[in-house]
Amino acid sequence: MNNIKIPLTIYIRTHNEEKRIGPVLEKALKTGAEVIIIDDGSKDKTVDIAKKLKVSVVETTWHGRGKQKRIAEDKATNKWLLDIDADEILSDELVEELKKIFTNPPSPCLYLIKYIIIPPFPEGKIWKFANVDWRCKLYHKDLVRIPNHEAWDQFKIPKGIYPIKLKNPIYHYSFFNIEHEVNKMNRASSDRANANKLKPKSWLILRILFGYPIYFSKKYLKQKMFTEGLYGFICASVIASNRWLKDVKMYEKYLEKKGINSISKNYENNAS
Repeated sequence: MNNIKIPLTIYIRTHNEEKRIGPVLEKALKTGAEVIIIDDGSKDKTVDIAKKLKVSVVETTWHGRGKQKRIAEDKATNKWLLDIDADEILSDELVEELKKIFTNPPSPCLYLIKYIIIPPFPEGKIWKFANVDWRCKLYHKDLVRIPNHEAWDQFKIPKGIYPIKLKNPIYHYSFFNIEHEVNKMNRASSDRANANKLKPKSWLILRILFGYPIYFSKKYLKQKMFTEGLYGFICASVIASNRWLKDVKMYEKYLEKKGINSISKNYENNAS
């Protein structure tokens, strides 16, 4: 491993990630940064793999998406932080770029990193143009912190601060198959629906009736997922469904608040 240390902490939330955490940690360690995992009760070998690689392990219960990252921020020994997930691998070029940046650490600022998807099929395929995103994952905690929130784990860039774009990407191996992707997104849509303030009924109905084609078009056309053929179409449909399901789940919250829940009433009536 790299013997040169840089004043950066890379942190990663984990839960039963033994299948993919090894390469993620190995690449992170090559930067010379401090690497921390925040593990919420993994039952597999995730923690063992991390300890074998001499990565710092913070074992805790699940507090929520943003709250877990706050724990990592507080445990970090550096003010410069890089937030990655257990399915995100730093490119070799990004490793070298980070080393160069932190040889002489800059003044506090924010950096945007190109976020490139590597889908499960076909093996080794990189979506160079489809669903590419820029995310503010490298930051100085004197400027911004992750929201201390159960559902939200991304901060808003403060006004007057203009992030710098790094040249090299993070590769995101975001799902094993469509079933895995649907399950992940179903949990995410539930978390966000529960976290959001209840919207007016008319707003929710409009989103449910007309939102899906808009969500799909943004992914399939604007973010160029049409360039990836049938699998691009499938993935764009799943992502749009996740966004649409948040609206549906919020509408259910509205109905529950109004006491319109016939199943619960039927259970109560039958029980009595």
